[in-house]
Amino acid sequence: MEEIEKKNVPVIEATDSESQTDVYEDEKLAQVNKKFKRALHKVKNQIQRVVTERPDLFDGIGEDSNERLDHLILIVEYQAVQIDALQAERDHVEEQLREANKELQRYKKIICNVQGIPPILIFLALWKHIGIKSKMSVQ
Repeated sequence: MEEIEKKNVPVIEATDSESQTDVYEDEKLAQVNKKFKRALHKVKNQIQRVVTERPDLFDGIGEDSNERLDHLILIVEYQAVQIDALQAERDHVEEQLREANKELQRYKKIICNVQGIPPILIFLALWKHIGIKSKMSVQ
């Protein structure tokens, strides 16, 4: 009988310990759930604010927050692609400007180095050079 009682006591203690663990886990889950609900509410409020401020962004989009969020994500992804394209175009234009600046510097150097030649001859030589370059770039 004593052996049975000794065996039962630890089982009861284990059950109490398990019960405490379950209560602790339930409290933790309740806290996580509460934080999750707050975060979800904040996201919904932010979406509603954007809808209020920029209703034009949501033409043809339903009132469901998930649908609106998906639409906003698509807009952001599309804008990221546009930004990349604009940056590539800007880089190309900057390179063209650098090349044009180098060309102007060469012309300036030619003009500064020429002495004793009538300006009309310099002008004609430059005009001919520019005309040849223009024809080359058109082809």
